[in-house]
Amino acid sequence: MAMAWIWTGMAVVSVVCGAVYGRMEAVSAAALKDLVNATETAYRLSQSRYKNGLDGFLTVLESQRQMVAAQTNYISAESNRLSSGVMLYKVLGGGSVVEPEAQTAAQAVTPAAAEPAQTIPVSSGGGNA
Repeated sequence: MAMAWIWTGMAVVSVVCGAVYGRMEAVSAAALKDLVNATETAYRLSQSRYKNGLDGFLTVLESQRQMVAAQTNYISAESNRLSSGVMLYKVLGGGSVVEPEAQTAAQAVTPAAAEPAQTIPVSSGGGNA
């Protein structure tokens, strides 16, 4: 009975921690996504200004560098968030599966039980014909 309380407590703690951690990472990911959108807009504007002769090509390259850096940070944060979720799931015992080899070994131990028993006819009486 005590083990049930322990497992229940662990489950509640994991849900709360997962919710808090997931919310923090969601806010961070949203901020990084906003940064990506802003740098993409800045890159498009710098290209337009360059094509119209208002800015030099160095401005285009710098805005492109900033855009790629923001995209890289966003992708890295998303990757970390998803990896953390998988790790938490595994640590809490999720994904545990009985190996197919263990099932096969268990079935191989009792092959005789699967075969039908042979019956031998017994004659009942004494007279020879």
